[in-house]
Amino acid sequence: MTTATATIIWILLSLIAGLSGLLLYAVHAVSRGIRQQLAEQKLTNRLLRELGEDLTGSNHRPHDMPR
Repeated sequence: MTTATATIIWILLSLIAGLSGLLLYAVHAVSRGIRQQLAEQKLTNRLLRELGEDLTGSNHRPHDMPR
């Protein structure tokens, strides 16, 4: 194997490693964004449900009855 061949292989492996790292970072960023959106949607749904209960008065229930 010549020095030029070894250099080309080294460069290709470095590029593959770098692209793998970028792909991993992108997947992590997307999954973090999805988790944040789900958390925000859950909070929004809870707030809307509580607001609806407040507006309709349906939150007036006996104390021993669970929500």
